[in-house]
Amino acid sequence: MTNRRYRLFDGYDVISFDMFDTLITRNLDKPSEMFDLVQKQIRQLGIDVKRFKSKRINAEYQARMDRGYEGQDITLDSIYEVLGNCYDLDNETIEQIKNVEIEIEESICEINREGYKLYQYCIKKSKKIIICTDMYLPKQVIERILSNNKITYCKLYLSNDIGYSKAFKGELFRYVIHDLDINRKQILHIGDNWKNDILHSRLNGIKSLHLSTKNYCTIHDGKNKEIEYKILNHYINNHIKTKKDYYWKTGYQVLGPILYGFSIWLSENIRDYKPDKVFFLSRDGFIMQQAFNILSPDIENKYIYASRKALIIPTLWMYRNLESIVRIMKFPRWVKMVDFLTRMGLEPHKYELSVMTYGYQMDSLINVEAEIKNPNFRELWDSIFQDIEKISLESYENTLRYFKDIGLNGKVAIIDIGWNGNLQQAMEQIINAAKIDAEIQGYYLGVQVDSDIQDKYKMKGFLFQKKYNEIICQKLTFCRLLMETFFVAEHGSVKGYGRNGIEFQNFEYENTKSLQKIKKIQEGALSFVKDFSNYSFSRYFYIDSRTAITNFFILGNQPRQEDVENMGQILFLDDELKNLIPQVSRRKYYFNIFRFIHDLKFSVWITGLLKKVCFVNVDFFYIAMKLRNIYYGKSDSRKKQ
Repeated sequence: MTNRRYRLFDGYDVISFDMFDTLITRNLDKPSEMFDLVQKQIRQLGIDVKRFKSKRINAEYQARMDRGYEGQDITLDSIYEVLGNCYDLDNETIEQIKNVEIEIEESICEINREGYKLYQYCIKKSKKIIICTDMYLPKQVIERILSNNKITYCKLYLSNDIGYSKAFKGELFRYVIHDLDINRKQILHIGDNWKNDILHSRLNGIKSLHLSTKNYCTIHDGKNKEIEYKILNHYINNHIKTKKDYYWKTGYQVLGPILYGFSIWLSENIRDYKPDKVFFLSRDGFIMQQAFNILSPDIENKYIYASRKALIIPTLWMYRNLESIVRIMKFPRWVKMVDFLTRMGLEPHKYELSVMTYGYQMDSLINVEAEIKNPNFRELWDSIFQDIEKISLESYENTLRYFKDIGLNGKVAIIDIGWNGNLQQAMEQIINAAKIDAEIQGYYLGVQVDSDIQDKYKMKGFLFQKKYNEIICQKLTFCRLLMETFFVAEHGSVKGYGRNGIEFQNFEYENTKSLQKIKKIQEGALSFVKDFSNYSFSRYFYIDSRTAITNFFILGNQPRQEDVENMGQILFLDDELKNLIPQVSRRKYYFNIFRFIHDLKFSVWITGLLKKVCFVNVDFFYIAMKLRNIYYGKSDSRKKQ
């Protein structure tokens, strides 16, 4: 609202506000969607009224027809009287459903940000504020909604209470003028409905101001018609702080719903499991723990230090063949020889001569799964395995000391981002080898659907797991590492458990701009978690996995150029830091197709890179799948999904 429009208020003594979609919003596209929510709630109470939404709409229409006079509004009681008579519902059931509708109305209603700005200006200027609204809800319900949202006013003019409505020739406006005994030029009416609020007020000589709905969401799926997602999207639009930077807003819209949905799901599972200990694993668990503690402060938990390297290296002595070790290490398709040695717990510089002896260089890129068939590689392995085994046994003993320090025994819940479940498998192997009396249950953001580890150990995934939401797992294929970036904690990776305590790698993001951007994303996400936890309707509303992940897929698989430019600058840590999207100009790719193919092959965020070179908005996930099928072959592609 511009200053010029604000100054419009100065010429009026009385400011009249419409209520719904002006001062108050329901976070719905259409008022009738409320009835979908009512049906879901009454089913939980054991009341099964088939096609409740259409019946409720028809009952309201019939009640208006029975009234006969268009100017007088109906009441909620008259609607439910028709509903009971037409659909053979007893009085007790009718009363229950009506009370559910009232409860949901009161819970889902909240301040409408645009209308509230005008309201605050009027309060500041000491204007006389009245509420002028057409509504069938009882007056005491309307008063409670206004009171719950801290809206104060001089008078409430409610159509079904007074007997006149705005909808019928603006009769309610004439009543207001007469009741207040003022000149029409002294009052300004504000509303969202062009006919009832604007046209009918002006026909009665009252100046009016139309309040338009603004879209502040920058990342949303306009094609998603699920009511849960629409409620979430409306809520975000009404609460997101527009003056915050790109990264904060991205966190609020994208990571926030994921953390909220996951935390609620986790809380329910932990309360059912009743573990003795709850451990969030570093580093991904850091932001998870913060969100969880906002929503479940009564559940005691601890942040413990762990990493793939710290937990898997202590298990390597338990394996006797190279194939088994390669399988559990989950190497990327291509890895440098130096990084292969590092992942095995070795100090690479000590083995440079051995590497060269068998025909490799430290910076040689190898496909480990294919290379294990190479006799030279196997001979290299045989020459270093004794050292790997020795380091593994030492690490195993140190890890046991750490497990003792944190009290890893009894029923234990561990929480992490997940995917392959390798950390839990390593922990299980260590406690089994040491005969520690512990039972581990893993709770993860997701568990890879083709991972056989979940068949051996107790683990669950919020977003997906085998035979559950497998399409979500597939759609993460080309943007999963983008998601992992959001979970970076402000400390280095755990190198291992030494004799003198935990040993950390140097913090890779120290003094980088990427760290500040990631922190902004996390701050925005935690702000959403706090805000939504205070929304009274959240007790009726469950952000399920599909709803939670929707905005991320818009960002990850259908990004805008703005997303590519901003997110692409962030560094991702694999074996080394590199940009989520190579910082190469689009023009350079156009004139060097081989460079583009190379970068696409090794890209961290493939769908983001595709958008970088493409002006139009398309389904980049679909394109990436087609390209991968061509490159690797269809059978290989299906295997990897």
